[in-house]
Amino acid sequence: MTLKVPTPDDKARDITKLREVEETLAEERTLLQIVLDNLTGYVYAKDATGKLIMDNPAHRQFLGVASHEDVTGKTVFDFFPAEIAQKYHADDLEIIRSGKALLNHEEITITSSGAKKWLCTTKVPFHNTKGEIAGLSA
Repeated sequence: MTLKVPTPDDKARDITKLREVEETLAEERTLLQIVLDNLTGYVYAKDATGKLIMDNPAHRQFLGVASHEDVTGKTVFDFFPAEIAQKYHADDLEIIRSGKALLNHEEITITSSGAKKWLCTTKVPFHNTKGEIAGLSA
């Protein structure tokens, strides 16, 4: 990469509006993170391949892990027995393929301590800026 050395003919640009937009986005991200971190329900998002890309502390506690880094890039196969993981993954892929949400779906799971637990979950697809399904959130 080469740097362009400014010349006297180069004009300065007013980037005030850009800085204001960046500040607004940063404030909105902070607010959303605060809300997400304080929800008691399990919240997560996965990319189109089923890899976790974000989650909240309640979800991490359920999985039995301490940090976001313990979750990011992993799949249900990293946290659940194969039979349960295969069912979750199949549901996820169908949501991504069809674009249809899975609403109030009751399913059995196994907690990080090994206890069986019933969950009522809702999973919805989300789209990227091109309108393509990019993953799902729950």
